Amino acid sequence: MFRSKTFKVIAGIFVVLLAFIVIVGVTEDSKNIPEYEIVEEDDERENVLRVRAVTDSDDPEQLENLAEHLSEEVRDTDTFDGLNLYAAYIRIHEDVENDEFGALLLDSKIAYRSEGLPITGLDETEELHISD
Repeated sequence: MFRSKTFKVIAGIFVVLLAFIVIVGVTEDSKNIPEYEIVEEDDERENVLRVRAVTDSDDPEQLENLAEHLSEEVRDTDTFDGLNLYAAYIRIHEDVENDEFGALLLDSKIAYRSEGLPITGLDETEELHISD
C-alpha cells in the first residue's frame, strides 16, 4: 500500500520527531523537580499521611512541582502504601546541616478520596492545595 520511498522517509522523520518531543518533555519535567530527601513520614492518624521533605531549592515553581511529585508518590503503593489513604499533608523545608529540617518553604494538602475532604477542609479530591 505505502511502498513509495518518499512515504517511508516522511514516516521515519515523523517517528523520530515524535520520539524527540516525548524525550524532551520527560526531561523537562524531571528538571523542574529539585533534589529532595524525605525526612519524616507520620501516619499516626488513620488513613492520613504527613510527609516532610527537605530541599536546597527555593524556587517557587520547583517547590510546587516537588509537592505535586510527592502527592503522586504518596499514592504509589511501593513507596507509601497509598491505597488506603484519604488525605496527605506535604511540607517542604529548607535543608540545613545541623538539624533535621529548616524553615518551611511550602505547605500543601490533598484529599485523595471523599473521606479526606472533611479532614483537609478542601472542596475537591485529587487536587493539591498549596497554602499561601
